[in-house]
Amino acid sequence: MNKFGWHLPDDDVEFSAYLEVISSGRECLFEGRVVYQPEHLMAVSRYFTNFTDACAIDIGAHIGFWSFLLCTRFKKVYAFEPSESMRALFVRNIESRNVELFPVALADEDGRGSLQVIEGNSGASFMTFGAEGKVECRTLDSYGLTGVGFLKIDVEGAEYLVLKGARQTISSSKPLIIVEQKQFGSRYAKRPEDVRELLGSLGYSLAERVHKDEIFVPAEMLRDAR
Repeated sequence: MNKFGWHLPDDDVEFSAYLEVISSGRECLFEGRVVYQPEHLMAVSRYFTNFTDACAIDIGAHIGFWSFLLCTRFKKVYAFEPSESMRALFVRNIESRNVELFPVALADEDGRGSLQVIEGNSGASFMTFGAEGKVECRTLDSYGLTGVGFLKIDVEGAEYLVLKGARQTISSSKPLIIVEQKQFGSRYAKRPEDVRELLGSLGYSLAERVHKDEIFVPAEMLRDAR
């Protein structure tokens, strides 16, 4: 465990540099650890209501930055991470019994894929899809999860594919959703607008942007707040 309170990848320079920048503020500490993406967490917290009986889903869980906090707010956290080395660190970072980690990449259909690893920046790794891949791919809907209160998706461009495979879960549970939107969707011939249109078709509105991430809520939630 390093000075920021996390077990980080040995060869990753990006996360250490990021945590160093934000570590000066006490508001960025939680249970002795420097909080990753504190602005994002503060933003989504404004939309949390009564989620003590709901579950959260962390897609692109990496080493557990988000799951570490989500497990204190939700009854159950389901985390999805295709990288074996990141999952090993996730387990070391999170000991909570209400977190379940799946060695799966979520997509728009069940199948196989390969993880393309970016040297020096483990958070930039991304999936390619094809039958020859070693990584299991599934849709979120295939898990039949209910009572979902929050959905975080950070999968380096495959966000649209994940959402397409989660339409039933989203429609039935109406969770709060935060999606990374960094133009990497072009890897899969998708644009940020495609994510907004898909969620709009499911009754969602864009509530807020935090840097390159977007927070979506059921449209009626925004109407009731006005």
